[in-house]
Amino acid sequence: MSKIYRQFEQRFQDSFDQVFSEACDGQAFTDGQVWAFAQNIADDWESEGLNPGEPVALLLPNHPAFLCSYLACMIGGYLACPVVDTLLPKDIDR
Repeated sequence: MSKIYRQFEQRFQDSFDQVFSEACDGQAFTDGQVWAFAQNIADDWESEGLNPGEPVALLLPNHPAFLCSYLACMIGGYLACPVVDTLLPKDIDR
């Protein structure tokens, strides 16, 4: 594991029960939940055959799911590539 991974993991573990983010609908997510969601996403991507260093296109709304996916990229060593959802479909596909 990289140094940055260990630092992030420790930070999330130290504040496990603190609220990290709140969605527009008022649903709150703790540091522990955010870390667990991100770890699960990274594990799923790895089981699907994604290798560290490979890009991951993130086409998600401004929601905690985006944050968890971005963090999952850091956990798994993937290259996060946010995609603006206002692009035309042909540009998104490219």
